[in-house]
Amino acid sequence: MKTINFCFWIVLFSFILIGTGYAQQPERCGFDQAIESASLQDPGYADRVKAAFDRAKDRARSHSGREEDTLFRIPVVVHIVYTNDNENLDDSLVHSQIAALNRDFRRQNADTVNTRQEFLAVAADAGIEFYLADKDPEGNPTDGITRTEGSPGFPGFYTIGSDNIKSDALGGKSPWPTDRYLNIWVGNTGGFILGYAFPPTDAPNWSPGNFADSSHQGVVIYSQVFGMNNPTNVFYTDLFMGRTGVHEVGHYLGLRHVWGDGGCTQDDGMDDTPRMASESGFTCDHGKNTCTDSPVDLPDMIENYMDYSNDECLNMFSREQADIMRAHMATSRNGLVTWDTVVPPPPDTTVGVVPRTPHFVNVYPNPASDQLIVEMGNLAAETVHLRIYNILGELAIATTSATTRKIINTRKLPPGAYVLVTEASGNRYIRKFMIR
Repeated sequence: MKTINFCFWIVLFSFILIGTGYAQQPERCGFDQAIESASLQDPGYADRVKAAFDRAKDRARSHSGREEDTLFRIPVVVHIVYTNDNENLDDSLVHSQIAALNRDFRRQNADTVNTRQEFLAVAADAGIEFYLADKDPEGNPTDGITRTEGSPGFPGFYTIGSDNIKSDALGGKSPWPTDRYLNIWVGNTGGFILGYAFPPTDAPNWSPGNFADSSHQGVVIYSQVFGMNNPTNVFYTDLFMGRTGVHEVGHYLGLRHVWGDGGCTQDDGMDDTPRMASESGFTCDHGKNTCTDSPVDLPDMIENYMDYSNDECLNMFSREQADIMRAHMATSRNGLVTWDTVVPPPPDTTVGVVPRTPHFVNVYPNPASDQLIVEMGNLAAETVHLRIYNILGELAIATTSATTRKIINTRKLPPGAYVLVTEASGNRYIRKFMIR
């Protein structure tokens, strides 16, 4: 109760400041506050977070190079919790946020060219992808999006102290099973904290009702900074590329802030990220070098997704960050990995044996109805061959594209499961999708 009251007064005071024109910049991320709130209600929580991080780091070191061919794919459910029409975001913003996650976690973002020379050697593809869930917890078809008209009460938004956006009973939306889905809640946090997430703890024996038990696992994002080019974003115009979501999912998969949350004497646990005295504060100052490193004194890694630079400045995860997240996918978060993530689908005599290759093609919506949009941002500007097969291996649609985005009319396809085979430059990529 003390935590809830404390957060209430902090939020209320911030609300008053905004109303009088004296508000400071918002916190891009409430990770520290989330850990503090959880620790107040569960004193051993922070120790378990550290223990899980240390185990992941040990695994990352011992498995270095062994799982490079494994692509982890995470099913996502997005819970839109709204109190007005402005907060009831369009599906297109959900799809754009998933695209932003895939773009940045796979290092397929066009602004990789902005990664400075000092950090090119450690910039990494995390080998993790995200897709909107196509089945709900009962096995029914879904588009991976829920909508709830919330009733959070005064002052009208959701707080970390109560985590009320994650509970039906508290005016939000209770999660789908957090060991099977990445739950992302999108709603009104008041704009003072733009997102937060709880990291893995490897603690299956939490008692029900503890602040950071399984019902709290997932990511919360302020509605105005969710997705790319969000038209409701009127205050945070430097945050338009979906990278608040990228930052928070990084926390969810075990990463700390790149400055270690404690100045030059603290560290984020990564050997390939230089120490920083503090976060960058929404700036993109390439001249910053706030701590002295040895044996090579590197500038602050302000382009790292786990910093607080504005979206146009962020463009990379480091190799060790990628290894930590992948280690958590194999341990703390392994329930999220679906059957088609680490095992090739059974070969089909019509389609042919398709080798397991990293996925560079995104399809949405999934399930589809009238049309399927295929994004091929990595493929060269040449003719791309696309074929859709039904579950029997029969060719349903064959087409080509000379651009990196193709809209396929699927109106005549009967409901069911399909496979899209995309071929270009001698490479073949496959994607499963549903028609409803």
